[in-house]
Amino acid sequence: MLAEGYCEYTTGRYGTVMFLLIVTLLESIFIIVIMVLKLDETFTAVDIPLSILLNDGIVTISFFIVSNLALLSIGSCGHTRAARLIAALFILGLFVMMLAQDYLNYLKWQEKRSAKEDGKNSSGTTITESSPTVLT
Repeated sequence: MLAEGYCEYTTGRYGTVMFLLIVTLLESIFIIVIMVLKLDETFTAVDIPLSILLNDGIVTISFFIVSNLALLSIGSCGHTRAARLIAALFILGLFVMMLAQDYLNYLKWQEKRSAKEDGKNSSGTTITESSPTVLT
């Protein structure tokens, strides 16, 4: 009886998931604005791909913790088992998508870092190739 009563008391149990989803949504909107305005190419004081990689890494670790907690809570209440299963699968899907996003951010950061080391600008051409006085 006590366990069933706890199943009905659901206020505040999903606060961590909602906080994580809202933070991820705000971060995504912020990243979209940066990429649309091409601020990642104009700002040189801050390494924006590295900042995005670190932020997404922190969110991915949080998603890992929340997805494990969601998977562990599937069988806690008998009458909400289906809803908990769908929520856990949704959070697990978000975790997989964040892993893919981290991998893509890592590739972009490596590309920008190797372009700086090779002496190339953001368009991928060297200084001598873009000069009009180069003899062919």
